[in-house]
Amino acid sequence: MKINARRLAGAIVVPAVCALALSACGGAERPTADELSESIKNGKAGEVFNLPSSVPDEAVDCIAKGLVDSDVSDEALSNLMEGKDTTSEKADEKVLDEMSDDIQKCVTDALQQ
Repeated sequence: MKINARRLAGAIVVPAVCALALSACGGAERPTADELSESIKNGKAGEVFNLPSSVPDEAVDCIAKGLVDSDVSDEALSNLMEGKDTTSEKADEKVLDEMSDDIQKCVTDALQQ
């Protein structure tokens, strides 16, 4: 199971980080982790992430919490909530690159439960 969990986690990390390289555009409010998680599971953010249905809700919750607690801009997270997949605030890209291990850990831990 560990090998499959790692493969799935790896397959999720790269697209998730790429999808989150969002641009900031205008004073939006920062979404909560619950709002972001719900949007990833059932809303417009889910269209950006395009996660497989086999990803447990616990993993999505962990990813959303990590993003909200990170230094990713409010605007980038708001864009994600709206399903916008645009690029390229350098500061956001750097934070997201640094988060790839955390995202992978969220998925791996959830799959091992």
